[in-house]
Amino acid sequence: MQVQRRDRPTPATFASTGPLATSTSGDLEPGALVGDYRVERTLGRGGMGTVYEAVHSVIDKRVAIKLLHRDRCADPESVNRFVTEARAANRIGHRNIVDVFGFGLTTDGRSYLAMELLCGESLGDRIERGGLALDETCALLIEIGHALEAAHQSGIVHRDLKPDNVFLAEQPGGGVVVKLLDFGIAKLMIGGGPVQHTQPGSTIGTPQYIAPEQARGRALDGSADVYALGVIAFEMLTGRLPFESDNAIDLITQHIGTPPPRPSSIAPLPPIADALLLAMLDKTPANRPALPEVRAQLERLRSGRRRARVSVPWWGWVVGVCVALAAVVAVVDRMGAGAGAANARVIAPAADAVAPPVETTSTAATAPAAPALSSSPSPSPPPPPSPPPSAVVEPPPAASPPSRPSHERHPARRQPTRTVPSRADKPSPAAPVTSRPAPPAPSPSRAVEDDDALASPFPSKHP
Repeated sequence: MQVQRRDRPTPATFASTGPLATSTSGDLEPGALVGDYRVERTLGRGGMGTVYEAVHSVIDKRVAIKLLHRDRCADPESVNRFVTEARAANRIGHRNIVDVFGFGLTTDGRSYLAMELLCGESLGDRIERGGLALDETCALLIEIGHALEAAHQSGIVHRDLKPDNVFLAEQPGGGVVVKLLDFGIAKLMIGGGPVQHTQPGSTIGTPQYIAPEQARGRALDGSADVYALGVIAFEMLTGRLPFESDNAIDLITQHIGTPPPRPSSIAPLPPIADALLLAMLDKTPANRPALPEVRAQLERLRSGRRRARVSVPWWGWVVGVCVALAAVVAVVDRMGAGAGAANARVIAPAADAVAPPVETTSTAATAPAAPALSSSPSPSPPPPPSPPPSAVVEPPPAASPPSRPSHERHPARRQPTRTVPSRADKPSPAAPVTSRPAPPAPSPSRAVEDDDALASPFPSKHP
């Protein structure tokens, strides 16, 4: 058996719990009940009403409550627009349109809307902070275009598009999503034609962003929102409005008859930006581009800036290519010259190792001539001039040391570059020589090396 507690009022009785708790300024106090929601704090105020943050008393769903001003509740037109905003938002049903899911009356007869609670900032606040990059600007404008296109397909013209009615909602995973707000003065179109919510000839909208035909009080279609989007794009890309004045009448007059300045004359923008913005700000509604074309041009503008941050003429590319080729040729030549010098340094030591200078040592003064042990015959020096006959001395013949066959020599004593003459080439006994000036004596170290190189490993049989 289920027991119902009597001490807790049901949601149906929240609206009849008594008068609203308001402050001296007319705002609701925290804790006041508006339908099924309990007010926590004030979020903002506008010309039509005040927005509060509230929470559902049963399911704890956090929402935003838009409460119509008390003086507006006595005006049937204001109440009708309030209802129109709720119907328009639910009729569109797009992710870039704020979701409105509740409507009701307070205990004192004031109309309110319950809508999704958004965290972030308005586009107007973002423009005031400055530092908008081209990529970010194009991305935001493309999302606004998606929202307007969905509204137009549902037969709704916003008529009051401006940065304060565009909200940049922060997402839990990072990034922002554009939310289009305030369809209070939206116009419903039937069969492609507008249905007047105001009297013919009356003007309604924001003077800084109003379309010329809207300022004249004429019938509107979706091109009026395209004009307002062009004004927002002009402000985001250049940092200023196309028309500026402190007087609303002057602003409306400029929108009607004054051509807008070229955007590139205010900020460094490519020609495609000039063409797009000037087309969107055309005074004739039929000459303005459709929203799909606007989004396509914004994509081209964003992708073109990503590919090349600076526009370079064709001759600039030719000069750049020529300079790059000249640099490559210079590097190749430098590398070739360096390789040639390195090869020359390698070849010079190799030539010295193959053909070292030949040093000769004479032992005629101390011993008879020994058989020459060399791998290749070397050119003999020219013979000295013969001395006079009186100076000729006949030395006694000396026995030459016996020459042993090459196979009897010790391998450790052999020089790798010397060969032993065969028996057929065995030298004959030394012939008598004439006396001549003795050459300089070799150094002891060199003489020792030569003696060691020519000495036999076996003891000689002849003393």
